Amino acid sequence: MGFFSLLCLFPGLAFGQLEGIYTLSARAEAVERSPYEGMDTLTANHAVDVELLPLAETELWGGAWHFSGIYAPMLRLREVNAGPHQYEYTDAAGNSVTRITPGRRFEHYHRLAWLAEHRKEGAARPYVRQTFSYGQMDLLAAFTGAPALPGVPLNPRPIPSQSANTFALTDVQLETEAGIEIPLSRYWMVLAFIGYGWGGGLGAESRAYLPMARTPFFGLQTEWQMTANDTLILRLAGRYGFFLSNRAEAGTVDVYETWRHSFDEQTTVELSAGASAYGGRPAPGQIPASEDPSETQTILGPQQPFQWSAAPYVALRFLRHFAWETHSLDMDALGQIAPFLDRYTASAYERAEASVGLRWRWEDVYAEGRGGMGKGLGLIAEQMAMTTYFMEAAIGYRFNPYLRTELRGNYASLPQFMPTETEPVLVRTNQWRIGLSLTIEYSGSY
Repeated sequence: MGFFSLLCLFPGLAFGQLEGIYTLSARAEAVERSPYEGMDTLTANHAVDVELLPLAETELWGGAWHFSGIYAPMLRLREVNAGPHQYEYTDAAGNSVTRITPGRRFEHYHRLAWLAEHRKEGAARPYVRQTFSYGQMDLLAAFTGAPALPGVPLNPRPIPSQSANTFALTDVQLETEAGIEIPLSRYWMVLAFIGYGWGGGLGAESRAYLPMARTPFFGLQTEWQMTANDTLILRLAGRYGFFLSNRAEAGTVDVYETWRHSFDEQTTVELSAGASAYGGRPAPGQIPASEDPSETQTILGPQQPFQWSAAPYVALRFLRHFAWETHSLDMDALGQIAPFLDRYTASAYERAEASVGLRWRWEDVYAEGRGGMGKGLGLIAEQMAMTTYFMEAAIGYRFNPYLRTELRGNYASLPQFMPTETEPVLVRTNQWRIGLSLTIEYSGSY
C-alpha cells in the first residue's frame, strides 16, 4: 500500500509545479540518569550516557499532491563512565543473585514516517500514511519530546503502563493507514479510515514483555461547524489486537461526541462524552504437556472465552494562549477516562489520565513543563498496579536560526517487572533523567 501511494504521488508532481521545504538537524546530548537494574552498574547511584539525534524532514507539493516525511534516528552510548561489572544483590523475591552488567554499550532506535495526500479545494482528500520504528526502545527517554510524526495529531505524550527489566526493549513497529476526508458542504465534513499495525519485541527476552501483535483498526467521523465558535464532532473508532506470542486478543470500540468551543482566539475548550466497549480473549494458561507427574514441561492450554465490558468515555481539554508584547504563554490541560489497549499486558482496560503542560517564550528564550498521571481501572489493571506518574521540565536558548541549547529533566514513577530466580515480580520504580543538549539546524526550500 505504501509503495502504491508513492507511485500515485509522482504523476502529480510531474504535472504540477514542484515545491518543497526541508529541515536537517543534529542534536548532541549528554545525559545523567538513574541506573536501570539488570543492565547498569548499580554500585553507582547514576549513569552517564551520550546521545546523537539526527533528523531529516521534508514536505513536497506538486499540483494537488502533497507529501511529507521524517526520519529521526537515535544513537546512544550507554554508561560511558563504566565498564563490565559483577555484583551481587537481593532481588524482589528475596533471592541472592549474582549478575554481570555489560557497562558501556551502544544502542540505536529509528523512527520513519511519511504521509501522501491529494488536496483540492472543495474536493475529497484521500490520504495514506505509514510509520515505522525499530531498535532499542528506552521507555523513560520517550518523555524527552521526540518530533511529531507527519499527519499524527499532537496529543499528550503516551504514558507507558510498565517496562521490562532492562528498560530497553528491542522493538519493531509498522503501521499503515488509508482514509478519505469528504466535504459535504462548507460546514459539514466526513472522515473515514482503516489501518493495520504489526509489531512487537524482537528476541525472546523482549517478546516476553512486548508480545508480537497484529492490530487492525478503523474510524468514522463527522464534523459539523455550527457557528464561528462551535463545532460538533461525532466519532466511532475501534482497534483490535491479535497477540501472536501468547494467543491473547484485546480490543476497544469508542463512540463519542465532542463539542469544541472557542471563547476567543486565545481560549478553546473541548468536551467529549460517549460510551466504550473493551475486552477480548485473555491468554490461555499453562497446562502440563504430559500426564506423567514427573514431567515438568508445560504448554499453552485451550483458548479462553471472550470477555467484554462497557464503560463511559469522558474527556475534557482546555487550551489557553496568553500573549504580551515581548513574551507568550501556552497552556494545555487534559483529563479523560477511556479504554486503553495495552501492548505490554496484551489486554484492554479502562484508564484515567490527566496532564497539564505549559510553554513560555520570550524572544530567544523558552521554558516548558508537563506533568501528569495515568491509572488503570478495573480488575486487570488493579492486579498489575498500572498507575504511572511523570514530570518533565526544560529551558532553552536559541543563539541564532541554526543553533540552540537546552537543559531538560524528566522523572517517572511506574511499575516495573524485576527478574527473579523463579518469575518476574512487579515492583514500583522511580526513574530520573537530566540532559544538556546542543542542536544544529538548517532549513531550506527547493
